[in-house]
Amino acid sequence: MVTIIHGRIQGGVVIPDAPLDMPDGLEVEVQITARDVPGPSELNSGSNIESLFGIWRDRGDMADSTAWVRKQRDEWQNRLLQSPD
Repeated sequence: MVTIIHGRIQGGVVIPDAPLDMPDGLEVEVQITARDVPGPSELNSGSNIESLFGIWRDRGDMADSTAWVRKQRDEWQNRLLQSPD
C-alpha cells in the first residue's frame, strides 16, 4: 500500500498535515522529498531549458554534430566487437 502525505519537520520529527488513518504500531517506510526543491517539471521549464541551447557551440570536435555522433557510435561498436585480453 502506498500513501502520500504532506507534513513538516519539527524537532527532527515528521508532523503530518492531517491525521493518518493507520493503526498504531504499523511499520512504514518513509521517503522524504523537500517541497521547496524544484521538481522535474520546473527544471525543464522555459528559462532553464533554454540556457542549455548552444552549450557545446565552442567545441571544435563537435562542429558537425552528425559526424561526431557517427564516430562515437562506431567506437562503441568497435569496443563491443573487440575480444577481451
